[in-house]
Amino acid sequence: MSKELTLKRQLLKQLINNLNLSSTNYAILSGFDENYNFNGRDLDILCEKRDINFITNFIIELFSKNHFIVKFQKKNRLTSIFAIQRDLNINSAIQIDLIFRISLKDKIFFDNNSIFLKDDLILINNFKFAPFYFFIKNILMQISIGDFNKADSAVNSFYFYFVLSYKSKIISKLINFNFAKAEYIFNLIERKKYSETQLEINQALKFRISKILFRPLFYIKFFANAFLFYVVNYFKFANAPFIAIVGPDGCGKSFIIKKIISKNSDANGFLKFNSFHLRPNLFPTLSKLILNKNESNFQVSPRDKPGPFFLFRLFYYSLDYILGYLFIIKKILAKNFCVVFDRYFLDLYVHPARIGLSSNKFVLLIWKIIPKPQVIYAIEENPELIYNRKQELSLKEISKQYEEWRKLQKKISIIHFTKNDDQAVDNILKDIYGKFFQ
Repeated sequence: MSKELTLKRQLLKQLINNLNLSSTNYAILSGFDENYNFNGRDLDILCEKRDINFITNFIIELFSKNHFIVKFQKKNRLTSIFAIQRDLNINSAIQIDLIFRISLKDKIFFDNNSIFLKDDLILINNFKFAPFYFFIKNILMQISIGDFNKADSAVNSFYFYFVLSYKSKIISKLINFNFAKAEYIFNLIERKKYSETQLEINQALKFRISKILFRPLFYIKFFANAFLFYVVNYFKFANAPFIAIVGPDGCGKSFIIKKIISKNSDANGFLKFNSFHLRPNLFPTLSKLILNKNESNFQVSPRDKPGPFFLFRLFYYSLDYILGYLFIIKKILAKNFCVVFDRYFLDLYVHPARIGLSSNKFVLLIWKIIPKPQVIYAIEENPELIYNRKQELSLKEISKQYEEWRKLQKKISIIHFTKNDDQAVDNILKDIYGKFFQ
């Protein structure tokens, strides 16, 4: 067991012990077993709203004392706390999610490995977090369509009996009708009278639908809430890092991106990655748009001949970067997904023929309004090794592209050169986590 994992387990055990001594009610939804073992990348804790600030402050204080950098974010009913050791060792990264959904009466542990009762701890097999009514909703849907076998399998599960105490509240929320009728339906399910339950459910759903159809204010409220939800989510602050990795064909960009994602996954890092090639691809390639050619943006060999309509091409693809960021990239970043580009807009300056441009004129001027990554890593490799590895570009063209990147580095501060080796992967990954905590 690594020392980082040992330390995380010790800190989380301190957290749980402190919660047990307090008046806080909570449920561990995933990440722990009865021996306080921690193996995942995150820990999910269900708690009451009144306890959110207390638990958040205690976690921040606990990890800060042990030389961790700590950051937290609040989104609706979720508070996420991120921590990593100050040397940015990815193996020490941890995420704790505090979710408040229901009123809790006990301290409850859920685990993916075993079922047992011990003191005030209850562990349930193969439990994945969802509000209790999702579980019941699934049973109701299966009964409604006549799939009694699946419904019976769910009713026989240990989890079904755990949610019995919430049955009236769950069903009344689900189908929104007479509370006594909801209780009656749940009792039918308990006695496994599925045919009778099916008739009751379908009758109740018809009543609900007819009620909604004659409520115009319902539609106004529904669309207003949907619009407000979209606007709020659209203007969310982009939290995750945004980087690009560039260099001539064959320098190892794709390999390094795969290694970064793989190493982060192996270390159970809490950041998730989304990769793009060259541009956001909000718009199709011009050849597909105009000639209806079914070709991807990622060609087997790079284009080396310019096409017609220079200004139109430049405007079209520049617009893809601007609008693609607003409608695709920004949403991904707001969800804490790190965005990594294999090539980016400045490739149009270094190798304009790649998208059919006859020159790199105006590219640097447009760059001023293009959404920019936090850092651009130029992968440095011996041109002869690149040529021997992948003979898509001439040795002269490879050397020329490196010269162009060197010139750009003097003008654009976010460009950094790094060698193609394992150390580069570690350094880039550390840098990504460092930027997340800035």
